[in-house]
Amino acid sequence: MLGLSVCFQVYSLVMLHDRKAFTAELNARVLDREAGVVVTDLWFLPVDLVDQFFVRPVFHSSAKRRSALLARTDKAGVGSTLFVNSTLRKPVPRGSEVVSDGWLKFSPVSLMERRSAGEILGGGDSQ
Repeated sequence: MLGLSVCFQVYSLVMLHDRKAFTAELNARVLDREAGVVVTDLWFLPVDLVDQFFVRPVFHSSAKRRSALLARTDKAGVGSTLFVNSTLRKPVPRGSEVVSDGWLKFSPVSLMERRSAGEILGGGDSQ
């Protein structure tokens, strides 16, 4: 029984290490972008993007509410919006950059920028 407990503890430490590495890589890639706003469809991702807190706003938005949010950012004069969307069990949009969490497969995401008034950068499909 003790051996099984040790195995689970080691597995948990490896999982924690890999998740922290994913979060650091995701934050670095998002910080490299010049978008004024970050929008995600994952409810927990704003917490993972804590490094963005003083750089730009991060919003969680469902697909139904996204058009209203984008209308508000366009009206506010935001030059571009970065979408950080889940790719788990979803097709990856053409022209987006994928950040994978490797073997964990908890929350791989795609990054895609959109300029105001509906233009998606990178030749991808519109959101």
